[in-house]
Amino acid sequence: MNSLNNNLIVFIGKNGSGKTYALNEMLDQQPENTLYISEEGIAKVAYQKNNVMIDLKSNKYLYVDEMKRGEKAQVEEYQIVENAKSIINYCWSIISKLNSIIKKSQGQKKLENMMNIFLKYNLNNIDTILFDEPENYFDEEYLKLIGLLIKTLVNNSYKVRIATHNSRLLSILEVDIDNIILIDNRIRHIVKKEDIKKIFLQISNSVEEIRESRGWSESKDISYKLKIHQEPIVFDNYINSNLQSIDFYSSLFFKNIIIVEGMSDLEALKTINEKFDNNVFIYSANGKAWIPFYANLFLSYGKNVTAIIDVDNETKTHAAILTKILEENTGLKLVKHNPDMETEYGIDLDSIGESLGMSKKIRDRNKGWIKQIAAYYYFKVNENWRQLERKILHYEDDKFDFE
Repeated sequence: MNSLNNNLIVFIGKNGSGKTYALNEMLDQQPENTLYISEEGIAKVAYQKNNVMIDLKSNKYLYVDEMKRGEKAQVEEYQIVENAKSIINYCWSIISKLNSIIKKSQGQKKLENMMNIFLKYNLNNIDTILFDEPENYFDEEYLKLIGLLIKTLVNNSYKVRIATHNSRLLSILEVDIDNIILIDNRIRHIVKKEDIKKIFLQISNSVEEIRESRGWSESKDISYKLKIHQEPIVFDNYINSNLQSIDFYSSLFFKNIIIVEGMSDLEALKTINEKFDNNVFIYSANGKAWIPFYANLFLSYGKNVTAIIDVDNETKTHAAILTKILEENTGLKLVKHNPDMETEYGIDLDSIGESLGMSKKIRDRNKGWIKQIAAYYYFKVNENWRQLERKILHYEDDKFDFE
């Protein structure tokens, strides 16, 4: 679901970062037309709102005006507005299913509470819904039900604001990057698509300027990747596919990001994963061409960024220029395998491939695959992972850590 006039905004960040504070600010600013739903599934309102009953046949809200208490009781009727109808119908359908469950789990009780909120209050007078960590207590099935509720609200022109630290919820909602606000110690980081294109363009231009000034030849594959911003459809597809992925959503919840070129690096780092701080996420850029872009993007979000690359100095092509660009980026830490990971650690691809029953033809046709398998094989055996640990965690000054 792409953004609909900014009807959906998601605040993300770790516990204590200021997400709930942001929601409370919004409730204070518009108390009359805002509903706040806590992480326990309980409604929080700035002042007392009258409960309503619903007559589905006449499509009306029915309630007694509390201000007239003591006078002759009179039921007041209000026609339910169009955008509230589908919300009510959806919540009724969930409630009817939950009613058949005699002994409800904590998640089922919370789901029931949340659905009843939308049947309890007059949605004619509400335009903003605030959810504080709606994912709490829910398994995948119920998380999808909440996701559908949120989509239904957004599609019916309600403004929805969510505080969460659940990447799966972001994935279910397919949250557009324009609608994500990352909060870290009350500091808000917002990176719009127009900013992302500027980051991409700046990297592309820098690489091309260096290449032309040195008279180096083009690497066709890398050159095409660096110029995808010139093709709007290709660029939009790349951004939407990669920045609305579970990996990217997950990365935003971590303070420290390690960017690697591909699967062989991922397999290698898995063997020392327990050595990293819990607040470290390993992100694959799927190729060296994309690493400077992701490095600058994560830096824009206030992350501590490390990039692990093959040096490629012997090639007078884009690959060597990308190394130079990263070396000059003072905002990140750079770990270099010279000239590549296999040579750095003495990983014999042919020998490992042969021992695993791969013919030379298969090895030649599947370079990426054999590198991935070899990394998994090599670093799992004979504590070879200790070489990697020394390289990554004690780079240069023995103070390479993650705080």
